[in-house]
Amino acid sequence: MRAISIERARRTVMEATTSPRASFSFTLLRTISLGPADMGFLPGSGSLLYASFPTHIPRSPPMHNLAAPAGRILIALIFLLSGIDKIVHYAPTLGYMQKAGLPFPQALLIASAIIEIVAALAIMAGWKTRWAAALLFLWMIPVTWVFHNPGGGQEQMAHFMKNVAISGGLLLLFALGPGAFSVNRSS
Repeated sequence: MRAISIERARRTVMEATTSPRASFSFTLLRTISLGPADMGFLPGSGSLLYASFPTHIPRSPPMHNLAAPAGRILIALIFLLSGIDKIVHYAPTLGYMQKAGLPFPQALLIASAIIEIVAALAIMAGWKTRWAAALLFLWMIPVTWVFHNPGGGQEQMAHFMKNVAISGGLLLLFALGPGAFSVNRSS
């Protein structure tokens, strides 16, 4: 009887996690929990616990409708405040850019402030969100490498990793769009 229930559980997990509706995280969890052997249940492995995991968690519309704009606003707030800071503290920021050896630091400083403020406001409003997120993502690549070289010590590595995480959030915005409560939901 035990062998039949183990085989049934194994089939259920394999079918559920290989279906097109299975999420990546549950497929990854199945791979980790079942082990690399034969992706089956081994006696005493403890991987039967996975059989009780749901294979599809439906999105809760109220939560999704609140989380998408909140996340959009929070990630954009970083750029809005950074752009405003560049204007308010123009001279020290210009000195920092000159010290980094950038060509045309004044023009780049003004362009940085404009890009950060305009793209952040667009993302916050949900207007042309995908374009604004793509612009900020592309902007983050040179900014991260020039100002936060990971070989520059612990502090620079922390800033580098922070920028990598922010870039990941921008890619998600680009891929998924603005979500609820946006000026134009599809862009």
